[in-house]
Amino acid sequence: MPAKIGGESLPLGAFAVTTAQGEGESSIPPGAIFCLRAAGEAAIKAIEPGYPLAPHYIVHVGDDGAVLLPHAQAKQALDRVKQLAHERDMIDTGACAHFDKTTRDGQEMATIQKLLARAVASITGKNEERAVASLFSPGGTHAKKGEFAGIDDFEVVAYLIVLPSGLELPFGERYKRFLGALDKLPEDLASQHEHYRLGTKKR
Repeated sequence: MPAKIGGESLPLGAFAVTTAQGEGESSIPPGAIFCLRAAGEAAIKAIEPGYPLAPHYIVHVGDDGAVLLPHAQAKQALDRVKQLAHERDMIDTGACAHFDKTTRDGQEMATIQKLLARAVASITGKNEERAVASLFSPGGTHAKKGEFAGIDDFEVVAYLIVLPSGLELPFGERYKRFLGALDKLPEDLASQHEHYRLGTKKR
């Protein structure tokens, strides 16, 4: 079942990339905040009685693999997501460019896989990196049934990757993917950009 945000359906495994922010006690360390969903009869039975977000789990894992906020502290994790998203209406192009470069456009996700494994282990009490790796394979948003003791299945609903601050790439690095995207542009576009953008007379 896809997730819904603002009435729109999103595919399982949707993610966003941003940078850490804040100072002192209000600082949000880098890592990843995962929203997982337990699925299947055994998974539902394994949920702690009274857990308010069942069947969902939200876990913040630091980039060193430490579980910063376990699922029992879901409200604090959601507060961090809110803080990271506050007054950010535009895509963090610098963070996305850095992520694309370091993961080869999402082809090398071993680091994120390890963080997800830590998130799952904090819920199940078992370290299952091998099973978690399948969650990042094409069509593999589910762990195989029976991989987790006491829990049939996990769905990765969404996750937020929080990169360390100060990783801003140079302008050319951030936008080099667009080089050559358009052809037959005027040769004087750079020097006469106001003419083409605003319709003013050429200088």
